Amino acid sequence: MELSRQQAEAVGANAGLAPEPPVIPEPPTAEELDRERKRSRLKKLGGLLIPLALLATKAKGVLLAVTKIKAVTTLGTMFISIAATPWPSGGLLPSASCC
Repeated sequence: MELSRQQAEAVGANAGLAPEPPVIPEPPTAEELDRERKRSRLKKLGGLLIPLALLATKAKGVLLAVTKIKAVTTLGTMFISIAATPWPSGGLLPSASCC
């Protein structure tokens, strides 16, 4: 039983439409599994260390800001004290009984 020319062309055209058998992946080797475990450990550590590092930088910024504010308030009160010291004796304001 020979196929006619038209039947052979139809079979050839439909040959690409036939589903391919599924390819079963090979199971991972022990070395690949070890690499995956190491990567997952690093991901877990990175997931923990990155927020801690961000928190530390924010804490450092807050600490520096507080010390700067403390220095500014200390300097401000010092200048107010220096300016206000001669005031009770009349050194800062002109006296009413001048010459």
